[in-house]
Amino acid sequence: MVYETEGAASVDVDPDDDVSLIFRVMLLRATR
Repeated sequence: MVYETEGAASVDVDPDDDVSLIFRVMLLRATR
């Protein structure tokens, strides 16, 4: 799956890698 990050580079994440996804969501909220 490909998740778009704030219009920046799209990050290619493994669909089963929930930890990585949660980390990116938290990171986006922290930088907002």
